[in-house]
Amino acid sequence: MAEILELDGRTFVPAEQLAIPEWSYVTGKRLQPTLTLKDDDLFIITDTLGNISGDASEDGNTSLGLFCRDTRF
Repeated sequence: MAEILELDGRTFVPAEQLAIPEWSYVTGKRLQPTLTLKDDDLFIITDTLGNISGDASEDGNTSLGLFCRDTRF
């Protein structure tokens, strides 16, 4: 069995000695399908009819919109 190492104030333990944490997850309803058009740093995400919902609470999809360089307009 490998030993625990301490180096520069950090402790290293063999992977087989570490406990595997429980990963939390969220389940929910399936998101609606979307369409994406992209040109260089500009892209738009719409529903399958080409619409962008004005109110995120209507369908719960907040990823629709016009984006440029990681900014949503």
